[in-house]
Amino acid sequence: MAALLKKGEKLAPDMWRSQMQSVKAEMDGMHPQRAKLAAELAWAEVIAYNKSSFEREEANRARQRQRQADRTKRRGQEISI
Repeated sequence: MAALLKKGEKLAPDMWRSQMQSVKAEMDGMHPQRAKLAAELAWAEVIAYNKSSFEREEANRARQRQRQADRTKRRGQEISI
């Protein structure tokens, strides 16, 4: 705004109001598209979170199975000695 005043241009609030109204009308027309896009983005975030959670749980299960196998193996070795 200061740049406009430095150039000597006059403020035109009526023009700005009409531009704001046209932009608001355009934004309101885009609302269904934005809502759909927001929903799709939310689904994508949920899927990504669920995927990472599932992978973490699977890694924990594999680690637990490996630990159990190692314990069983050690017990078998201790008994045979």
